[in-house]
Amino acid sequence: LSIELHKMRTSLQPPQRTTQQVPRQQCALRTCCHRTFCREQVSHSRTGRSHNTRVQATSISAPRRDSSPSRSPSPSRSPSRGPSAPGSPSRRDMRSKAPPAKQVVLRYFAALNARDVDALLNLLSEDIVHQDLSHEQPHTSRMGVARFYQDLFHNMPSNVTFTIEDITDGDHSNVGVSWCLSVEGNEFPLGKGLSFIKLNARRKICFVRQSPK
Repeated sequence: LSIELHKMRTSLQPPQRTTQQVPRQQCALRTCCHRTFCREQVSHSRTGRSHNTRVQATSISAPRRDSSPSRSPSPSRSPSRGPSAPGSPSRRDMRSKAPPAKQVVLRYFAALNARDVDALLNLLSEDIVHQDLSHEQPHTSRMGVARFYQDLFHNMPSNVTFTIEDITDGDHSNVGVSWCLSVEGNEFPLGKGLSFIKLNARRKICFVRQSPK
């Protein structure tokens, strides 16, 4: 009877669950995961420390300096007009060495008397203006002046020359001349005239105006 009662109690009791093995397996699994997680944390912490240490060392280390000496930009120098180099003539010296205007005009009349058109043209500038009041239009080129004097020499006797009676002096650009025509040293009647001659900076004759008296 007691055995039967025990069986009845056993049958009436709910079946026992295998909860004891599952917690043990879960605990073992949790322990293994926990250990793995701890190892990863330790490795990450070490890697982070080493990385932080490198970063700190890099930030603390002094910056590199260029070994080449720094060159400060040289200030721009404006071209200053200083004294001319020794041996180079200044404008004043060139002007003083240039022939006076009077000598250039004397050469001009000497070329007229020699009837040397080439020497005459060498004394004229490219923009020469030659005005003879016996003609209506002035000559504004060297070739025009050359043709004018070639016609004059062709129509004038060979023994007729220009004789300078008076000439101004002391001016570097302007010269006034009083002249007359002579035949073998004798003054030609009604052959007197006046000329105004101007020179440019290159000591060339750039303007001539002449008229009979």
